[in-house]
Amino acid sequence: MALRGAYRRHEPRRCRFAPRQLPDIPVACRLSGLEPLNIGDDSLFVNVGERTNVHRLGQI
Repeated sequence: MALRGAYRRHEPRRCRFAPRQLPDIPVACRLSGLEPLNIGDDSLFVNVGERTNVHRLGQI
């Protein structure tokens, strides 16, 4: 009975609104961290690295 009610909500006569149009977002590499970083065609050389503890690196 519960499934029947769930399916009835999606019948065409109940859907009055068209789906929203998605905005045009330019393709870019988007990274997040402390600050957002967008890398696109107009970006120059970008070096992205991981923080490491250099002091203890020799003990590993």
